Amino acid sequence: MALTAAAFYAGVGFAFFFVLPFALNFLISYGVNAGFVPQISIAQYVGFALWFLVVFGLIFELPLAITLMAKLGWVDAPFLKRYRKWALLGSFIFAAVLTPTPDPFNQCLMALPMYIFYEIGIISAGFFNTKKPEPEQSGVPTMAAAAAGNGKVSSVGLSNVGEGEYLGVPTDRRR
Repeated sequence: MALTAAAFYAGVGFAFFFVLPFALNFLISYGVNAGFVPQISIAQYVGFALWFLVVFGLIFELPLAITLMAKLGWVDAPFLKRYRKWALLGSFIFAAVLTPTPDPFNQCLMALPMYIFYEIGIISAGFFNTKKPEPEQSGVPTMAAAAAGNGKVSSVGLSNVGEGEYLGVPTDRRR
């Protein structure tokens, strides 16, 4: 619980000290060269700043979410490595949708940490993966062995089936 709060506050701090000043500078100076006077209200500023802070706080939770999914057995490190290129593309698309500014600099300020945290999530998924390796089956499966022996079971590992009995299909013993 403390780790999630620390990650969220680190994201809020990163957004407040690094991303928000660049975004606000871009938005305020966007139309100044064309002769427009920026008119931003307090409500617009607070809404914009809170949106940025919450989104960056949630982005910093990404490694913890990936670790949780690996702990539950939903993903593993090879699966995440296989989709690395799609994660990079997805982070830039996600950043393009969430950043209100059209400049690529602010988009990169959101997308690059998101992808870096995906890579950290791959490392943590490798450490905390709970998927157990599946045991190898030796020999021929039981049903295939029964079919290979004309329907009669030999010593394939079924102790409760007697010699000469058919496997799987019940027979009428009254005949």
